[in-house]
Amino acid sequence: MGRERSLAESYVFMLKEFCKNDLQKYGQGIVLYAGAKAEFEGLIEMMKNRLINGKPFDGSDDFNNIVKTAVEKRISFTGYIENDVIGKQRGSKNPLLTIVSNASELIKAITDVGKTIWNEYRSVTDARKQELINQLETLKWKPFSEIGG
Repeated sequence: MGRERSLAESYVFMLKEFCKNDLQKYGQGIVLYAGAKAEFEGLIEMMKNRLINGKPFDGSDDFNNIVKTAVEKRISFTGYIENDVIGKQRGSKNPLLTIVSNASELIKAITDVGKTIWNEYRSVTDARKQELINQLETLKWKPFSEIGG
């Protein structure tokens, strides 16, 4: 999930570098980033809540739906930057596509992270539980205005 945050923030940097003079594209990028940011923060808050209340993620339709929506929003944002802001030369592969962009792979990766966090949380001391909650909090995405570019 930290990689998703870093990736999104890097794409905001590119948006700011390449679209600062195109207000329509710039504005659309902000809207897409804000949507993805909100979904990932909602996912993090849900994870924290479920951990604290002893409710597993595995098999939870709510968790699965939030992960799916967050992934779709992130892919929509980064896809917009790749296709409409950076652009691709016809017939060549964009070097930025070295990330997991396949939605099903990313959903699985985030779901697996959730399982790992759940299993660790259930088996550690109260102090370590609070550390895990704090670590989740640090995974929230920066506001658009705080990202350089």
